[in-house]
Amino acid sequence: MKSLPRSLFLRFSILTTITLLLLSCGGTQPANVGVEPPGACTIASVCRESQPANVGVVPLYDPRNLRTRAGQDNPVAQYNLAEAYATGDSVPQDFAAAAHWYLQAAEQDHTGGQIGIGTAYWLGRGVRQDYREAYIWFSIAVMKNDHYRFTAIVNRDAVAADMSSAELSAAQADVDRRLSDIRRRLQ
Repeated sequence: MKSLPRSLFLRFSILTTITLLLLSCGGTQPANVGVEPPGACTIASVCRESQPANVGVVPLYDPRNLRTRAGQDNPVAQYNLAEAYATGDSVPQDFAAAAHWYLQAAEQDHTGGQIGIGTAYWLGRGVRQDYREAYIWFSIAVMKNDHYRFTAIVNRDAVAADMSSAELSAAQADVDRRLSDIRRRLQ
């Protein structure tokens, strides 16, 4: 059976990912930063938070609030700060800073952070392009049963299409090791 041309596969992957993100967005962000309710929209590039009506409530992408919470090892704040840097939402766009905060969230087992750092490695945005690292992070995200899973599957498979069989075998062997390291650090 003949496989799809790489460019067609990537277009399909991107369109599928965008469609899923748009369908999963609730349209607003919670006012209580650091709490990510099930089904919450946290993809800054697709969903924008509405301004809270309450006086004294800090918007989700307030960079001072996010930096403070991210520095306190809050993985949701780390992920949201990474999204803000990746999109230039409330801060100057900075892919290196985005990659840093995606990695911090990913290492705390945040699925969005894992997909974010995987994407950064896949595209070489803010980090050196590295398909092996991208594959590892996407594979870890695939192991979870949450609303990011399909995106992780599509991205992992697209990266795998660009890897040799030897590179793919080496990356697959590293997935369990990386996941064990993450879980050990979190205990």
